[in-house]
Amino acid sequence: MQKALRWAVPLLAGTLLFTGCELFEKGTVKPSAAKDEPEKTLQESMTRAEEIKSSTTTIKLDVDAEMEGQEVSAELNMTAKTDSSDEENMLAEMSITGNVDAGAQGSITLKEILMKVVDNKMYMNIGGLEIGGIEGGDEMIAMFEDYFNKWYVIDPESDAFKEMVETTGVVNTEESELTPEQTAQVLEIVKSSDVFANVKYEGEETVDGVKCVKFSFSGLDANKVIEMINKIGAIVAPDEYEGPDEDEAAEFKEGLDMLNTTGAIWVGQDDGYVHKVQVGMDVDQDGQKATIGVEMTVSDINKDVKVEAPDDATDFMETVQELMMLFMGGTDYTDYSDYGYDDYSGYTDEELEEYMNMLETMQ
Repeated sequence: MQKALRWAVPLLAGTLLFTGCELFEKGTVKPSAAKDEPEKTLQESMTRAEEIKSSTTTIKLDVDAEMEGQEVSAELNMTAKTDSSDEENMLAEMSITGNVDAGAQGSITLKEILMKVVDNKMYMNIGGLEIGGIEGGDEMIAMFEDYFNKWYVIDPESDAFKEMVETTGVVNTEESELTPEQTAQVLEIVKSSDVFANVKYEGEETVDGVKCVKFSFSGLDANKVIEMINKIGAIVAPDEYEGPDEDEAAEFKEGLDMLNTTGAIWVGQDDGYVHKVQVGMDVDQDGQKATIGVEMTVSDINKDVKVEAPDDATDFMETVQELMMLFMGGTDYTDYSDYGYDDYSGYTDEELEEYMNMLETMQ
């Protein structure tokens, strides 16, 4: 069961990520062509998403599972407005809610999280938590209560953020960004990778007022998925990516077979863009069951997006320091190099303890 579920999230994310579309006759989709050659039509639909500079996207994820006699359900909902037409100043505004219910084991509900990206800064506001049936839940909520329903800002240009990056190395945008050439290569690989199995033309339907052609698929071709991942990995991280070995590839294929993946994709007839995606996975192994479903809709394509920065936002890095004080009693910023030592890796525990005791007597 765990082996199957391990692949579920990345496969769901990958399916949503790669279902852009570039179809026939300058973006239009003829139902006759979709009906006669559904595999080819869907395959050629994989890179048109790069033309979408702004949109409103909604994603709903549902999970129902039974493991060791315990029923668990989870739900995540997200709505996001984004505009990347100005590469130097991306705009985004999103709302996220979710909950996990494990019956007698308790439940956790995440109240609305609001996020904004404007003027190269990210703002967030966490509405709060509801915890039921979990020991210590009320105490945890009380501990964080003062931090809920407030706007926080992360400014990459602030001294505090730069210090955090330098100290921890958790963010390295220069190394993580793809060049335009790499992006084009990745999109071409996606376009040429026919990973969907048993593609069928299902007719014409309307999604949010847009006439669409509907395709269905059942299953993903594991060999083609691995081949696609390897090609992309070689472009994105040519010096580090090694790809799965024989055992890992076999495990991936086994996990993929367990997922019983099915789905449907709706492509606009006039614009050639993906307007809706549904993906479902059913797992039944050794008496343990799980059903995973995700639905994504895309609307307001290439329409204006307006995002305003909230007033009186608190610097998030300051809040992080407060939380560290709360949980860890603060952070020791002493520059021990003043004492002639800046590397303790060569000391035994006894030597290090003796040295630290000495420092305390000197202060």
